[in-house]
Amino acid sequence: MKTNEIIERSQKFITPYRVTDGKKFRLKDIDPGDTGEATSEDKPRAEELLEKGIAVLAELQACFTRRINGRCS
Repeated sequence: MKTNEIIERSQKFITPYRVTDGKKFRLKDIDPGDTGEATSEDKPRAEELLEKGIAVLAELQACFTRRINGRCS
């Protein structure tokens, strides 16, 4: 899975959980058991996607650091 595809899929997943108005956000209003549309059958795939997502995040962080130092295009 390519980096852009992982980012796009992640954005679709996180949209319902995005805080857009911090003044109205209260953590106590969030259900810690909320899994969105995921079920227990999705767990193996979710673990795989998490690993790929972590790798992409590390790649993006490294690129960001290089860009700050003038070495990333």
